[in-house]
Order: sequence, then C-alpha cells, then structure tokens
Amino acid sequence: MEIKLHNVKCDDLPKINLDLNGESLTTIVGEKRNTLIKLLGGNNNYSGKITYNDTILNKKNKLVISKTISYVPKKFVNKFSKDTLVEYMNYLIYFNKYNINNPEKKIKDSLKIVGLKESYFERSISTLSSSEKKLFQIALSLLNNPKLLLLEDPFDYLDIKLTKKLIRLFNRLNDKHNITIIISCNNTDIVYKYLKNIIIIDKDIIQGESKEIFESKYNDFDNIDIPRIIKFTSKIK
Repeated sequence: MEIKLHNVKCDDLPKINLDLNGESLTTIVGEKRNTLIKLLGGNNNYSGKITYNDTILNKKNKLVISKTISYVPKKFVNKFSKDTLVEYMNYLIYFNKYNINNPEKKIKDSLKIVGLKESYFERSISTLSSSEKKLFQIALSLLNNPKLLLLEDPFDYLDIKLTKKLIRLFNRLNDKHNITIIISCNNTDIVYKYLKNIIIIDKDIIQGESKEIFESKYNDFDNIDIPRIIKFTSKIK
C-alpha cells in the first residue's frame, strides 16, 4: 500500500509531507512517533491530505479504508476476557464481523505465519511469555488480511535475539505477503543496526535511510538519542 501525506498537521507534530511506498519496512523514531502511527491508522484528527493507494481519506471512505489496516498496540489487553488463543481469535472474528469462509483455517494460518504451532491453540493467554504475546498480537492482526500493518513499539521488553526474530518476521510479511509495515521504535541502536528506512520526528520530520541520516545529521537533533556507535566514532575522529 502506498501512503502519501501532504501538508498534514496533527496535534503538535511538525508539518508532515511523506511518501511511503510500502516496498520495505519503515520505522518511526522520536517522542511523537506513536502520534504519527495513530494518524496513519486514521485515529487522529488532522488537517491536510492523506491518501492510501491514491484514494484520499475522508469521512465517507474512512470505514472502508480502516478495514484494510491492522493496528498492534504496545501491550496486549485481553479485552474480551477469553482464556485460550483460539477462543480469543474466534471471538475477534465474530466481534469485528470479518468475512472469513473458514475461520479455523484462517486462525491456523495466522498462527503459523508468526511461528506459533497448533499446540498453542488451546494455550491459556495468561501463560504466554512477553514474546509469545507479541507474536499472538501479530497473528490477531493478520486475521483481516491487512494491506497496512502498524505496530507500536513492538521491541519493548524483548531481548536482541527476539527483536531480530521479529524483524525477520516483519520483512517476510512485507516480502511474501505484500503487507506494508510501519513500526515505531525509540531504540536508535536497534534502528541503526537492523532497520534501513526511517522517519525521524524531531524539530522537523526527516525521511531516509537510517545509517545515512544518523551519520550525517547526528549533531542536528534536539530530542533524538544518537546510536552509541555514532557517539563512539564521533569522539575518535
């Protein structure tokens, strides 16, 4: 999904002009990163123009466009008070009125894509580890066959091994399933080392490749943590 923002103003974000082609994983960095994530999901008031695949977002088509988007919040909340994974997923399909011909197969496929085997079907959600809950959240987000997947700080509380596993999963969803994926992350060490395309929200909004931006503009930021390797190399130059 191609997303364009033209002269968009939202809350206290700088004026936004962005072009996201969806061909690779994009990461948003900065204190207001999740404001932009929510804006891309159609959940914030704004002025300006936002287009999804050349369709301008408006009040009439907002509901239709929202059905092509999945939003994964920072933490999982069992809002339906269901015990097992399969109970929760079945109820989510029912609650959101997803048009799925074979819910059982869709649930299996969604869990399989994120690496959760059938043995997880009857697992109690309360027994899942932090990383398993994150994978479960992503599996839930795939139930409606999204064209755009937005994730709020998905690497929080995960070690580097699990973080790299999630990045591989995101790249696979983007490459093989043609899902545009945009995440927020404020760990610039991870962003610099493992994530290529970034949007930095500081006094202005900057879009480009992470290594190029951090290496050329690290003295220009007001409220962005500089990757440790950049700090180190700048001292020894």
